[in-house]
Amino acid sequence: MTKLAEKFRIKRKELGLSQHVLAEGICEQSQISKIERGHFIPSADLLFKLSQRLEVPLDYFFNEQIEVKSNLSNFKHLSA
Repeated sequence: MTKLAEKFRIKRKELGLSQHVLAEGICEQSQISKIERGHFIPSADLLFKLSQRLEVPLDYFFNEQIEVKSNLSNFKHLSA
């Protein structure tokens, strides 16, 4: 399971939303299921709409990945 999938599922459950309720008016419930299993990467537009329903900023799903890249960049600079 990807970090995106895991964070997505955890946040949905924290809010007490079913996959069907989260998807309502945005996408199909099956897409939510695929996202949570790591079998589908949502487009930026879809992820934005779902993040609004989940009441989180878009970068909520990516903060750790950005931090790791930043740390790697600093490490490469120090070891040069």
